[in-house]
Amino acid sequence: MDEIANLMGPSFNSLFGFVFEDFLAARFGEEGEINVVDDYLKRRGWREKVPAKRYLAALGESFASIFKVIEVDPGHSMTVVDLVLGGEPIVINE
Repeated sequence: MDEIANLMGPSFNSLFGFVFEDFLAARFGEEGEINVVDDYLKRRGWREKVPAKRYLAALGESFASIFKVIEVDPGHSMTVVDLVLGGEPIVINE
């Protein structure tokens, strides 16, 4: 792993974080019934405080996508479109 990190340089940490979070959101099993986060919360969730449980649950239901910024209103909002799922533009308020 150190060799890969050295080859990638400063990009390694960002890519590793993306891949790890994508793994946490992935569903496994024939029906997509198994999720690492759901399993962790079921077995060890009692150790976590409520905000951490909420964050983990949201992470387990998330998905990776790529967005294109189509408009920016500095200090207020930006409008993006999902390049993976498509659909209508989404306004994100700051």
